[in-house]
Amino acid sequence: MGRELTQFKPGWAGGPGRPKGSVSLKTLLKQALEKTSLGDQPCPNGRNVAETFVEAVLIHAVAGNPSYMKEVWERVEGKVKETVEHDGEIKIRVEYADDTIATPAPSTNGSAGGDEAV
Repeated sequence: MGRELTQFKPGWAGGPGRPKGSVSLKTLLKQALEKTSLGDQPCPNGRNVAETFVEAVLIHAVAGNPSYMKEVWERVEGKVKETVEHDGEIKIRVEYADDTIATPAPSTNGSAGGDEAV
């Protein structure tokens, strides 16, 4: 199949993107968080929506809601990296779309070698 028959042309990301002049959802959200009211409801004590939102989330976290607690913890400390420890040999099996199977061939020094189609 030649390049002229592919869906995307070289150098093109593949889509038209957002129309010029339109505002992203992220921008709209940031603008809304800076306001001191949401709809016709003013935020208490002259705070903005972001401050009110953070306080509401913290109230739920302190009350013991696990979802809110996890969210606050991960935003402040970062997500915990999951580590997996193993002892022994790891076997890998790769299945290709054309039904061939490749497994690492053992080498003479005991470590995994190159791919061997089966």
